[in-house]
Amino acid sequence: MGAYFSSPNPDVDSRAWMTTLRRLLDLDVAVLVEGHGHVHTLRPDVPSIPGVVHRTDPRRAIETKLEFLTWLDTRIAEARADGRTDNAAVAACFPWGRRWSWERLAADEIARVATIGEFSRHQLIRSFHRSPDDLLPTLFEARVARNPPGR
Repeated sequence: MGAYFSSPNPDVDSRAWMTTLRRLLDLDVAVLVEGHGHVHTLRPDVPSIPGVVHRTDPRRAIETKLEFLTWLDTRIAEARADGRTDNAAVAACFPWGRRWSWERLAADEIARVATIGEFSRHQLIRSFHRSPDDLLPTLFEARVARNPPGR
């Protein structure tokens, strides 16, 4: 839920992500646990763990992420409407006047080079324009029983 997201893989559908965030705002979220392990909550009964538990309103974290993704979507739509390339859209989405644009540049470039473009700012631009025909990954669920019956 970090506010600024810059280099997803090709499987990300940012518009679907925005829809999910809007749905989360309809809920009374008291504790938000990110996929990367951070916890956002104002509840005092959740123990403080430095670097893990953030004493922030989970709803505000969701709103901030949604605001950023909406801002990106607008920049990308403007670039597409003007007939600009994905390179120009990347430049519009990561202007040097925004601190997060240059703070994340080295990490984003390392990710892009190390993954041969799989994780990149260009993938972020493309993530807002997935068509229903685009192939997204198949998700599998595996469950392992701790105490199987009969043992």
